[in-house]
Parts: sequence; structure tokens; C-alpha cells
Amino acid sequence: VQIAGLTLESAEILLNKVVKEKFVGTDIYISIKEMRDIQVILTGFVEVPGIYTLSGNSSALAAIRAAGGIKEGGSYRNITIKRKGQVLSSLDLYKLFIDGIIQTNTALQDGDVVHIEPLKKIVNVYGGVKRPAKYEILNESIKDIIYFAGLSLSNSEIEYVTLTKETNTSSPVSSRVEKNKFNEI
Repeated sequence: VQIAGLTLESAEILLNKVVKEKFVGTDIYISIKEMRDIQVILTGFVEVPGIYTLSGNSSALAAIRAAGGIKEGGSYRNITIKRKGQVLSSLDLYKLFIDGIIQTNTALQDGDVVHIEPLKKIVNVYGGVKRPAKYEILNESIKDIIYFAGLSLSNSEIEYVTLTKETNTSSPVSSRVEKNKFNEI
């Protein structure tokens, strides 16, 4: 019975079907004793780009760690996993770091490429929030960014923010944004 390339679950279903046809009332259970190592390629804004040998069933996070992490200027929100030239999935590490949710834990396969895109937009958040820092933004509103920053330092509702935008021609322009406009900007 050929099971190469099947998942463990698919192989077990196929083998059970074959065995049940020959031996009535028999079930089998299979497990993996040893996995073959895989080679994956890390590109883009990773500390040490290159080809890495990882244990089978490794994830993109394990590959990034093996390559020394994401380089300064690299995106934590736009990481692509490519297989045979096609984008298999994208990874946004903010979902993991801020919410504790593993968005996709796709097991890498031999020849996969993990690509870290460059940062595009960042915003500095400081003042009365629990996690003042620089945050990478995609299409988030002020409300989302306040959430990233851990909400109010005093656990009270934030009534307004001062939004300062840098311009190419003159000094930064500041404006006050009231709470009812947080979802719009």
C-alpha cells in the first residue's frame, strides 16, 4: 500500500480500509517513529537569510527562530509561506503576540520558502497606555492601535488622542481626535 505523501490521518484511513477488507473486525493504528529533516529557505528581512535544515513538521516560527529572528525593518505582520512558487499562507504575528492566537500552524515541507516582507507603516504610541511602543499598522483604526497598546494605563476609557502626522514639507501637524472618531481614522 502506497502512503508516501499522505498525512498521518489519511494514511491511517487508507490502511484501515485495506486491512478491513482482508481481516474482518480488525483495526490498525499507526504512528510516526521518525521524521525526515526538511530544507527550507528564509528570505527577506530575516537576520540570516539562507537555506536551513529543520526537523520535519517544523513551522514558520521555528524557521524564523533558526534564522535568528526578524531583522530590524522587517514586518511581523506580513510573512508569506510559499510552496512550489505559490503562496500557501500568510502569517500575522500580532495575532499571536497580542491575542495569543496561532493563526496558522502549517507544517513546512521540503523546499518551502518563508519570506519576511519589509515594514510599510509604523505608528509610535506613547502616553497613558500599558504597552507604549512602535506598532506596525496595516488598515487599523485608532481604536485597534489603542488595543495593541494594551488600552488605558489606568483602566479608564480613553476620551481622546492627540494624532501627530509627519509631513514631507513642514513640521509635524497635530490634531485632537475624540473617542467617537476612533474607528474612522
